[in-house]
Amino acid sequence: MTDEHGRLLAGEMLKMIDIAAGVVARRHAGMQAVTISLDRFILLREMRVGDIVHLDAAVNRAWGSSMETGVKVVKEDGKTGVKSYSCHAYLTFVAISSDSRSGETNGKDRSSRSPPSSLRLSTSTASTRPRPSKALVPALHPTTLLERKRYLLAGRRRSLRTSAPRTSLSSFRDAILALGPSTTAPDPPGTEERVREMEATLLADALRAGDESLRVTEDGWVEAREEGWGGEKVRCREEDVRRVMEERARLGARAGAGSYSLGRRGTVDVRYEELGDEAQRNVGVREAENRTLTIADTLTAAMHIVMPQHANSVGVLFGGQLMAWMEEVALLAAHAVRRDCEWATAGMDGLEFRSAVAVGEVLTFRAVVLRVWRTSLEVYVTSHADQTPPSSEPRFTNDCFLTLVAVDSVDGRVGARMDVHEESDDVRRVVEGGEARRRERLEAREVLERVYAGVHHG
Repeated sequence: MTDEHGRLLAGEMLKMIDIAAGVVARRHAGMQAVTISLDRFILLREMRVGDIVHLDAAVNRAWGSSMETGVKVVKEDGKTGVKSYSCHAYLTFVAISSDSRSGETNGKDRSSRSPPSSLRLSTSTASTRPRPSKALVPALHPTTLLERKRYLLAGRRRSLRTSAPRTSLSSFRDAILALGPSTTAPDPPGTEERVREMEATLLADALRAGDESLRVTEDGWVEAREEGWGGEKVRCREEDVRRVMEERARLGARAGAGSYSLGRRGTVDVRYEELGDEAQRNVGVREAENRTLTIADTLTAAMHIVMPQHANSVGVLFGGQLMAWMEEVALLAAHAVRRDCEWATAGMDGLEFRSAVAVGEVLTFRAVVLRVWRTSLEVYVTSHADQTPPSSEPRFTNDCFLTLVAVDSVDGRVGARMDVHEESDDVRRVVEGGEARRRERLEAREVLERVYAGVHHG
């Protein structure tokens, strides 16, 4: 639940938030309710091991079959008892009637784990059954000043969501998907040379590890015995392996990776020395300064299989689990920008559950860094579900933007910039919108601090 420094991961906090919000949504509706969007998640203060977490959840407003639920998180210092307002999130739920969940299978046994057809989401399995009528939830009537504030602000957020022009990210998502390597494209020119370079690198790494299956022949080859490499015979010219080793030694001297060398014929002489932590941190700072990166440089992918423990009570992927997986891949993308510091999630927004994901489906997450500021950056994350034949195109399920902040860095800044001059118009349009998204997040943060200033209890 925490990182190596004892900080609570935002994804784990989002799981707790989704549970608390789901409980109050279900109580208000008097029936099952599922998450359909996360409007905004703002983390004001980090939480650490030993802190006591208080969650205050309430339905702010209801419209027909949907409800906005707000969750306020207060942390309590386990030693001093001091409480501080730390986090807030707004989620939208839709009510699912009991008739809709039963599926009305006309006496047939429904053994599939497919999501219910009543969800206002597409599913992996096409359904020919008539769409059931929407479930209505009771209207909300605020009584206290705080409830009235929540009620008005919920209406304002909904108005902004519905009145703002819908920005399609489909072309942008296609561009992100195209960044991944193709397994069917023909080999480009120079592939044989790169294969030889790859084999020389593998042998150099094996030499560094002291692999006893390697030997240096009298006629100038480095060979690996077949039994040590899965029945494959791997051999490279000695000068190619030496060149890789010399380059690795130079890089190792800079990054603290040590050095290694070929010894006399038929043997391997390995020397490896670690540099101190301070030297490694200083190298990281130098390499991070004035770095120019493309979006492709930060592309990170992860894959998860949806298991029964990841599903909610109606058989679809639990929203909190999805958010946790999205944070994981976003953190990996941030480390591609700078590795000598820790990254912490400060916010998440724009998450909509476009397609329900059933147990047994495979989800692939992709994350890229879009904007870099002095101490923070913006990451875009998208997820797709594998399709079964005859369809081969992955099914888009969700996407969102996350804000990550650099913490524990040596010089207190990110020290890099993104170059999008070679990107398509669709990609540049989304990247350039990062400044407007950042302003909206900061304004939302200021509103929360004003509304809940001094409020530390439910």
